Amino acid sequence: MYDLSSKFNTFYTSHVVLSQDEQDNLHNKKNLNIQRLKDGLKEYNIENNTSYTIAETCIQGSVAMSTVVQNEDGYVSRVRPCVQLRLYSPVGGSPIK
Repeated sequence: MYDLSSKFNTFYTSHVVLSQDEQDNLHNKKNLNIQRLKDGLKEYNIENNTSYTIAETCIQGSVAMSTVVQNEDGYVSRVRPCVQLRLYSPVGGSPIK
């Protein structure tokens, strides 16, 4: 029987999974968007006399699981950063629960 495993592996790495460069590009875009959010939140705090902060960020979905797959147009992915805001009361500065 003919062994097709090398053909399947070549197809998988060439047409299904993203290369490390493409995965790195998605991570860089995620980091850029989180930085844009932080910068916008800082500007919002100045303009509105508030003190919102980002308590935590994380990445979830197919990028975090390294399961992003390609399609005819390139790749299918929804980079879903998770951002947890820490809200503080403008009066007294205590955390809002």
